Amino acid sequence: MKSVLYFRITSSGEQIILTDAPVTPLGLEDLISFEQNSEFKISIQGASIHNPDEPETRKLNISADFSTSHTNQCFALVNSGWLPPIFALPNSLILADRNIISDISKRFRQGELAERDTDQPDFFDFTATFDYKAKISLAPFALEGNSRRIPTRQEVIKQLEEAERKVHEALPKLETIPITPTLVDGIMGVIADSQDYFERRLKFLTSCIHILCNTAGKTRRHNVWKQIAEYADAANLPKTDICVIAAISSATASGSCNPARGILKPKHHYTENDAYNALCDLRLLSLLIHFIHDFPSQKAVLLTKDINLAKFWCGIGTLVTSRQTPLVSCQFKIHPLLFPLDSDSASELQAILEPSEQ
Repeated sequence: MKSVLYFRITSSGEQIILTDAPVTPLGLEDLISFEQNSEFKISIQGASIHNPDEPETRKLNISADFSTSHTNQCFALVNSGWLPPIFALPNSLILADRNIISDISKRFRQGELAERDTDQPDFFDFTATFDYKAKISLAPFALEGNSRRIPTRQEVIKQLEEAERKVHEALPKLETIPITPTLVDGIMGVIADSQDYFERRLKFLTSCIHILCNTAGKTRRHNVWKQIAEYADAANLPKTDICVIAAISSATASGSCNPARGILKPKHHYTENDAYNALCDLRLLSLLIHFIHDFPSQKAVLLTKDINLAKFWCGIGTLVTSRQTPLVSCQFKIHPLLFPLDSDSASELQAILEPSEQ
């Protein structure tokens, strides 16, 4: 992924500026490490080196360990992983989670940092001082709505206008995708195309949620997996659907790293409203997958404050394979932290997830 970044490295009094740098996305273990000790490693392949004392530009691969006093409350999800926003947002199309629009509204005022209770700097603060030359899409904000149900056309328009107002008041230089009839038609098209799958996922999740309230121990796993697969079949949902994968991971992963549980939030007396929130989060990942497949030359970035969503995205290792409207076919390379299984258990789960014979 291409970025335009400027690093100043001081060595023996001279400055070197690095530009046009492809930054390698970070993975789940990097995210956990940063969460624990504010450290991460950045790799930049083929960065352009501009030294004021040298006439020619040179290329250099750079790998650097970062230890920072900055927090990272906003996560930029990209193809194959995540990055702190400053490394991902340049020249990007930002797909903004609803919590990002709210954060922008609280964090900034007319392009400057607003007063707040803490002096702790955050990577997202650079948005006020650095021109990323990015565009922000307000479609995810409108897609989710604010009523815990699928929004109508008029509600979509109202939500777009609300998000646009918040962004323009906070960051007037951040370009938004204009609100046009074409944009609204596109959002309504996404809603219509995905409604059948959304309803299948809703049926599946509300049916199986009671068996996800507690992590299944090794002696219960097989039965729980079978029940999840049966609920998926009953909802006519592929057992490799991202929602089914999330349910299995929620029942399988340990409490120390179980982002799927943080997304689904299983509990007794689970309602369709609870399920709607979880499915909107998963739909954000599906939207990012669609952009990666349909617009490979466009650097799409899903920006969210939800660390569970970030961990789950990094942990499922999505590989986009083909397009079958309205869906994109994917393969998942699940991180062992999400599916902590020995070889025998992995074989059992694979057998359960095999497509049913017709």
